[in-house]
Amino acid sequence: MDLKDRLMELRREKGWRQDELALKLNVTRQAVSKWERGAAVPSIDNLVYIGRLYGIPLDELVNGRPQGEEPPATAAAVAEPENILAPQRHRPMRLAVAAVLAGCIFLTGVAAGIMIGSTALREPGRPKDGLTIISQDDLEWEDIDLTEVQDWTGKTTNIVP
Repeated sequence: MDLKDRLMELRREKGWRQDELALKLNVTRQAVSKWERGAAVPSIDNLVYIGRLYGIPLDELVNGRPQGEEPPATAAAVAEPENILAPQRHRPMRLAVAAVLAGCIFLTGVAAGIMIGSTALREPGRPKDGLTIISQDDLEWEDIDLTEVQDWTGKTTNIVP
C-alpha cells in the first residue's frame, strides 16, 4: 500500500475529515489533500506527528505493515492523544514580522527626532508678506521715567515712581 493510501485509510479509520486532521497537524486542508492524492509528500516532521497522532511507528506509517504480521498489542491499546504538539512552522515568520515592525518603529522614531531637532534649531524665516520676525532675544530694554510721562487725556494722574 502506498503512503497516500495509508494516510487516507488512517484518517478515515479515525472518522476525521481532512480539515480536522489539518487542524491537529497545524497545516492546511489543501496540504492533507495533496498528501492523500500523492501530489506531495509530508515532511519528516509531519510524518512523525502523524505517526504519533495515529499511534503507529514511523516505519509502519511509511512502509506499511509487513505481510502476515499482526499489529503489536501496544499499538491497538494506544489511546488517541489529546494534545499533540504540532510543529511550530509560523514561529520564524512571526519573528520576521516582529523584526520588521520593530525596525519600522525605530525608523519612525529616528525620523521624528530629526524633524523635531531641525525645527527647533532652525532660524526664523521671513514671512511671505515681507514682515520681519523679531526674536525676543533681539529686543532691547529701556527704562522709562514715569515722572516725565505726559497725560494727554486731560485727567489729573499722580504717578509715583
